[in-house]
Amino acid sequence: MIKPSRKLSLIYSGISILMMTVVGVVVYIVTSGSIQDIYYDYLDDKAELLAIEHFEKNTIDTTSYANVVRRLQNTIPTSKELFINLTDTSKANVLLHRYLDSKEIASLYNPDIETVHFQYGKEVGSALLYQDQTAAYGVLVMSANPYGARVQKVVRVWIVMLTVASLLLLVLVNRLGVVKVMKRIDMRYQREKMFVNNASHEINNPLTAIQGECEIALMKERPREELVLAINKIATENERVIDVMRSLLQFTSQDTVDRDSLDRIDIEQFMRENFGCPGINITCESNFAVMMPYGLLKIAMRNIVSNAKKYSSHKPVEIKIGHNTVHVVDHGMGIDRSELKHIFEPFYRGARTRGIEGHGIGLSLAKQILDTYGARISIKSKPGQGSTFTVHFA
Repeated sequence: MIKPSRKLSLIYSGISILMMTVVGVVVYIVTSGSIQDIYYDYLDDKAELLAIEHFEKNTIDTTSYANVVRRLQNTIPTSKELFINLTDTSKANVLLHRYLDSKEIASLYNPDIETVHFQYGKEVGSALLYQDQTAAYGVLVMSANPYGARVQKVVRVWIVMLTVASLLLLVLVNRLGVVKVMKRIDMRYQREKMFVNNASHEINNPLTAIQGECEIALMKERPREELVLAINKIATENERVIDVMRSLLQFTSQDTVDRDSLDRIDIEQFMRENFGCPGINITCESNFAVMMPYGLLKIAMRNIVSNAKKYSSHKPVEIKIGHNTVHVVDHGMGIDRSELKHIFEPFYRGARTRGIEGHGIGLSLAKQILDTYGARISIKSKPGQGSTFTVHFA
């Protein structure tokens, strides 16, 4: 199956080839016509000069005649010249029909037309009607156009070369342009796909909580105080969904990091406010501040911490804040060495996690967010001893 980028490239290249071929043909036709017209102009001049030299030799002054002779010497050197007396029309037409067709003969007799151009075998010709005081004559000049043929050949070669070069350039430009466009389209598609996957992952827990509260509230009649608590919890989880969606939309829609939109976050305060709960021990050796969107940092760290809790085998999770680093330590099952290089890949799950709920999205999303804002995440783990995720902030 042809890839979309390849298909578009072929279409653009085909259109470019067709356009350049048409342009080349048009240029060749126009050039050939121009060369022929120039040669006809030479023939017209020679026919007119021959008529003057032949019929007006005794009626013009010496200087004018010498000028005519000089101009004749500078015209086409080799040509066939005919002078046909048109007084006897039937006899003249027989001679004219050897070289001209009926339409061209009619044009020759037309006083409004100065010269008639015609084709005679491989030669081209010019004919004019010369009228003196006693009779009318047809003056015909014919000659092959060797210069035109050579020029046309050179023009044809150059047009072919330029057309081929232009086609190669256009194909290359189209190819690069299509690839660039397809990369942008693919990037947009991947972003949308990432948004859907991440949003589904992040809103699963709050939606489950909302559904649970609704089911409990509807199971039986409850005091007003319990209903208020349930509604407040639903509102809190709903607000969490809105925050998550807003943060993920911001993350997936931006092409570059907007430094003006970053929040200055005290990391110890942030970790204690969001993750200070039973089962998580937080210690701080060296506090620091980070510049990130608050909502996105919360999503990233929540995925790291919840992953540690999930695989801690019900043992406490430790969060250690050091110099520009946050270590999240669990003492659970650990990860095989062969799986460590895949741990941040989307949808990847280790062989020993098959029975544990999850989709393999959380750590991938956390890494994407942290990488985007200049942070870095690493992992150390040994099977049976647990894992340590370390976030290095710039």
